[in-house]
Amino acid sequence: MIYPSGGSGSSSQITKWVELKSLPAFSVKRAGLGDALAGNWGSLISLAFWLIAPFAAAYVKFIKYDVR
Repeated sequence: MIYPSGGSGSSSQITKWVELKSLPAFSVKRAGLGDALAGNWGSLISLAFWLIAPFAAAYVKFIKYDVR
């Protein structure tokens, strides 16, 4: 059950019914590219590091390998 203030509770605690049609409609606003980058910059830097660092280490080991 939903309280008029927006909280919820069991049916034994509710003293006033809420008309569900009176509640605001759910809507989703799409985020722009700038908002997405601003919210995920740490993850993007971490992803770039964990992709580039192992490749660079493998490349250095490969270059130093003696074929003889």
